[in-house]
Amino acid sequence: MRKSANKLTKHECNYASSTTYPQIKHEVMQKTNVLFNSLGQKLGQLEVLHPLPLNANYKISKGENYQLMPYMVLDYPQLKDKAFKMVLRTMFWWGHHFSCQLIMQTACINLDAVALNLAGLRKTSILTDSDIWNHDATSTNYTKLKHLNTEQVRQILEQQPYLKLISTHPIETFNNFEERAMKQYKKWMAGLELA
Repeated sequence: MRKSANKLTKHECNYASSTTYPQIKHEVMQKTNVLFNSLGQKLGQLEVLHPLPLNANYKISKGENYQLMPYMVLDYPQLKDKAFKMVLRTMFWWGHHFSCQLIMQTACINLDAVALNLAGLRKTSILTDSDIWNHDATSTNYTKLKHLNTEQVRQILEQQPYLKLISTHPIETFNNFEERAMKQYKKWMAGLELA
């Protein structure tokens, strides 16, 4: 009779026997929740968010399995249905980074003006396919805007129902991430022109 191959390694046993990881994870997620609540309130006070409804609410959600890792997401405004016009999505992805994301229907924007304003942005990538729920900025579905000219950006915008921008920030920036995120969102919003 064969022995089962389903065995824990010594390393896995050590982790499973320790309370350190779950306690640290709990503390990190609590502090991230506090950070995202503060950021959500500040996003609600931005005057440059003209495409968004006044007095919009934000929503924080979390999970355990975005590509096998825990995560937390702040959406401003809270998404209530699939036909949304715009959302600013902030994500903490365990073991990876924070990300700032802007997702907006391309039908709402002036394609020529936005392509001109976005082309060449150094620390921003643009989604080149239609899977707006892909949050992995390292995937081949994203291209850094610094490598694209205005016409290339416009072609991407013409082909997609949504514009999605993403920038990543190391987890080590936790203590000043709120300031970094606000700066990023303000910069992106300044480059948007409505149709």
